[in-house]
Amino acid sequence: MTENKPIGIILIHMNTQGGTAFDFLVRKDKVEGYQWLKEDCYTAEDCPYVKKWLQSHQDYEYVASEDLEHIPSINAYVIELINRLKEEGFKEEHIYEADER
Repeated sequence: MTENKPIGIILIHMNTQGGTAFDFLVRKDKVEGYQWLKEDCYTAEDCPYVKKWLQSHQDYEYVASEDLEHIPSINAYVIELINRLKEEGFKEEHIYEADER
């Protein structure tokens, strides 16, 4: 029943530099509408946090990632992007441990 699940998830965790990372995962039936994230953000498909989360959420697909390790104007864009996605129905989810590191 995908209609009760959020369109997407913003997975929040610590990155390798000790800062905050955001991974954008989209429901498979909605992923085509969010391919633009691959152009605006970077990809980190091997992220252990993403791999762990997707193991129990197979109806979602990883699309892109971002972090707050940029100059202030880019960090502001990342925050605006996250707010836009939340307005479109994405939900935040924090993950604190990954099985692989």
